[in-house]
Amino acid sequence: MARWTDHLILTTLIAVLVTACAGPTTALPTTVPERPSSTTIAVPATASPRAVPPTVTPMPTNKPEPTQELATESGSPAGWGPAQTREILALGLRFDLPESFQGLPSDLDGQMAYRSPDLPDVQVGVMWRDLEPPMEPEAALLPTPSRVLASDPIDTAWGSGRVITLELLGMADEGHEAPVVGVARHVLLVRTDVPGRRAVDFYLRVPGEKQLEAYAGLLDGMLESATFDED
Repeated sequence: MARWTDHLILTTLIAVLVTACAGPTTALPTTVPERPSSTTIAVPATASPRAVPPTVTPMPTNKPEPTQELATESGSPAGWGPAQTREILALGLRFDLPESFQGLPSDLDGQMAYRSPDLPDVQVGVMWRDLEPPMEPEAALLPTPSRVLASDPIDTAWGSGRVITLELLGMADEGHEAPVVGVARHVLLVRTDVPGRRAVDFYLRVPGEKQLEAYAGLLDGMLESATFDED
């Protein structure tokens, strides 16, 4: 009986020593970690590139260049070239006209006319006549048939006279009024600085009153530039 007891005690001691030497045992986890479920990772949306407006090339407008006025400030029509001095030897007269105005041939003495090929309806000129009493300059030089629209006195270094505006009339049919075929302005002078009585007529003839005002500078330029040999 004592032998059995000693054996049991020895066995118990051995078991205690073994347990003490082995140390505490760590239990393996019995729970298997769950596999992470498939997660959709939010990818930040890439902002679409900002739309760049297309470059628009403006269409040419073909804006016309400003054109020249009908007349310059001095009254000479633009585009007719610089002034040139003209001479009438029979009168000893010199005056200026745009270079495009050309002298017209004439079989009549006592007159000289000029016209530009660009404006065949516009004519300027000079007429003259030595007056014998009782001849008056209007009857001697003004065109007929015509009707007086205005008449104003004028004084110059060469003599006195009148500025006369006329309607030029055509031939009238029987029983009808004569048609108006043009308008003219005449600067009619009687020279008193020379012996005798010499009438000199500077004139401008055009189709109508509108043109008369537009081209009045031609006549003004002739008078302003006019000189006689005796001057």
